[in-house]
Amino acid sequence: MISQVLGFGEYIEEVYAAYEQHKLETMDTVRAGKCSNGAEMTEEEALAEQQRMFAEARARMNGGVTGPPKQQDSEAEQTLNS
Repeated sequence: MISQVLGFGEYIEEVYAAYEQHKLETMDTVRAGKCSNGAEMTEEEALAEQQRMFAEARARMNGGVTGPPKQQDSEAEQTLNS
């Protein structure tokens, strides 16, 4: 091989070994992250979290203070009727 003639043989072996170790470590990390995360959000919780994050981002963009997200019309009507 030309890489061995130029003296890169050892270097390539070290890089390949580091790559293989990285693959193994990454697979373990990904598996552990997926398996250990037993708590999942419901659709309602995810929507509420998304609205909260949008409100915070909107406030940062407008230079204002963060507040509770605006309720949608149907939710507001239900709250008023209660």
